[in-house]
Amino acid sequence: MKPLIMLLIFLCCALQGMAQVTLIPDPNFEQALIDLGIDSDFTVNGQVATSDVENITELNVAGRSIQDLTGIEDFLALEELLCFENELTSINLSSLENLTRLDIVFNQLTSIDISNNLSLELLSCGYNNINTLDVSSNTLLRILFAGQTDASTPPRNEISAIDLSNNPNLEYIIVSYLGLESLNLKNDNNGLLTMMEATNNDDLFCVQVDDEAAANNGEPPYTDWEVDPQVTYSEDCLLDIEDVSMEDSLFLYPNPAKDMVYLQHGPGTVVMGVSVYDVQGKLQAYFLERINGFSISSLPSGVYFIKVRTTDNIFVKKILKEQE
Repeated sequence: MKPLIMLLIFLCCALQGMAQVTLIPDPNFEQALIDLGIDSDFTVNGQVATSDVENITELNVAGRSIQDLTGIEDFLALEELLCFENELTSINLSSLENLTRLDIVFNQLTSIDISNNLSLELLSCGYNNINTLDVSSNTLLRILFAGQTDASTPPRNEISAIDLSNNPNLEYIIVSYLGLESLNLKNDNNGLLTMMEATNNDDLFCVQVDDEAAANNGEPPYTDWEVDPQVTYSEDCLLDIEDVSMEDSLFLYPNPAKDMVYLQHGPGTVVMGVSVYDVQGKLQAYFLERINGFSISSLPSGVYFIKVRTTDNIFVKKILKEQE
């Protein structure tokens, strides 16, 4: 009986010892921890004592050629993680509930899950290979850098849609060079968001905001926002097809049309902008103010709704685009 008891005690101690170890399979990551004085055995052996990492609040392992950040899950007290300029293709942040700042630019990530990081205030994830970004859970987010400042430096995120309507604390965002088609900034607190850059998104025609009149007129807080010339601001970038108005004071011709569509309206009416929506209510094109005609030649054949904004009213007309 005594040998059996001794064996059980040994096994329990061994299991306890294993539970106190955090595996670090990437030698560059572990070397960084050694250089920072975190790994107490100062040896690259694929592991660190969990007690060495569980109370760390700030970690800077930028530019260390790290490919695998496995082990970061045990940095439970971590508030600031700087791991930019590495070779990461994935990262598990699910246990880092105290994380407030994450800078992970210039890696090779294809996705990033921050749904458990509810304390996050700064996210810098530009220059990766990310194609979707969900920040709906990060209501404390103040700063978002998901785009980049030029098109020449790889890698490059390709994100077609970003919804920031659930982020009322946003102050600063850069979402340029993403290939955006949809950007929702209607968060009921645009007054905080005084710095916004969404340039070089050729397929972005509408940005959803709290106050479309102030935004289109460049009034505060939209004064310093930067977008492409084709972009208009709206409080609802999806056209409500159920509420189309068919007033007789404005005509579109020809209808059907293959290329040019012309506007006919009464004297004194000034057209301030024309938006073209498909039958799903998605914006397809936008034309700048004070026009008398526009081309739909680049659109596929089918039915479209043309929203015309004048100085006095908004009209919606249905038109058929014929095949060339």
